[in-house]
Amino acid sequence: MKKSRFELFDALKNLFNYRNNNQYFHSQIVYEIAKINIRRLLPISLLIIALTLIVFFMKLFEYEYNFYTFVFFVLLILILIISVFIILFEHKIQNSDMKLSTLQLIYRTYWFLLILLIAALYLIDAYTTEKMASLFAFYILLATIPILSFWEIFSLLVLPNVLTGFLLYFRIITLRETIFTILIYFLVSVFLSVFFYNTFYEHVRTKQRLLDLNQKLEIISITDPLTGVLNRLGFDQSFRKLWTLPIKPKTLSIISIDIDFFKPYNDTFGHQKGDECLMLIALALNLVFRQHSICIARTGGEEFAVLLSDMSDEELLVLTNNLRNEVALLEIEAGNKSVSEKLTLSFGIASHEFSKISSWNELYERSDHALYQAKNAGRNKVVMYKEII
Repeated sequence: MKKSRFELFDALKNLFNYRNNNQYFHSQIVYEIAKINIRRLLPISLLIIALTLIVFFMKLFEYEYNFYTFVFFVLLILILIISVFIILFEHKIQNSDMKLSTLQLIYRTYWFLLILLIAALYLIDAYTTEKMASLFAFYILLATIPILSFWEIFSLLVLPNVLTGFLLYFRIITLRETIFTILIYFLVSVFLSVFFYNTFYEHVRTKQRLLDLNQKLEIISITDPLTGVLNRLGFDQSFRKLWTLPIKPKTLSIISIDIDFFKPYNDTFGHQKGDECLMLIALALNLVFRQHSICIARTGGEEFAVLLSDMSDEELLVLTNNLRNEVALLEIEAGNKSVSEKLTLSFGIASHEFSKISSWNELYERSDHALYQAKNAGRNKVVMYKEII
């Protein structure tokens, strides 16, 4: 019975994690779609400006001017202002780290205002000429240019449908034409919009999953699977990234660490205990150096290395002694008790000016040489490399 309860708990936990992962992917996908919608505002704004200017100059040559003509021109100017505003600020919006809700508010507001103004233009034009130009092209534009979900396209199409109702009220179009416009145009637009949205959603989801997988593979490639710290490749990458920093460190230091008599420990207690020992040492390294180091790595079987910047010899010795104290508190029994009853560590420290270091191997060799001296001196020692690089 207890086993089944644990199995149920694990199943619920896995379900919760699965939902969390799906929610994370969904949020990433919706955010990417919002960024695409922002990018599309620029070309559509240019198109709207071109069409608006054409209509504007065509209206200028009309002989009859009245209040409705004046309102028509005002609406055209407002459309131009909104489109010019988007052209001026689209790049800034695109390159900013705005929240999803802010991005959605921007493109939804843009399309709402555009629909409102165009609907008013159609209404005025239909009222003054007593005939209605087809809204089908506008419906298709709204369904295919922005990537809108069902509820987004449904909400935005309310305005054109209300416009059609006004035209029926003023008897500019017949009931049959009204039903045809509302049902056929609306259904076609919703179908196209949902189709494009789902297509983009699947495309972006595939892209996001590939990116996530690549990131995980990259992390795996630079991480030691047993201890969770970096491996030699990760150590090398961390060192190389220092050259790309805008403000570079003045000095670099490497502390090379070796577990004393680790092979006898493995032979005495077994490889499983040896793995547990390595994990405990890695945990102690993280506790002591995490806030002070650039990175921590496992560079060999029982060897670790810590990369630090801008630290004095005294500070390095303090941290080294802190690690020795942490390991002492673990009270791990030694495999060879010739030095101590408990497991101990040997340390080699090397430091140099950052500008004079060509590769991390150069500095690592010095710290490794100091470590070799510490082991030859009887182990459980700290040796600092002093020779000029």
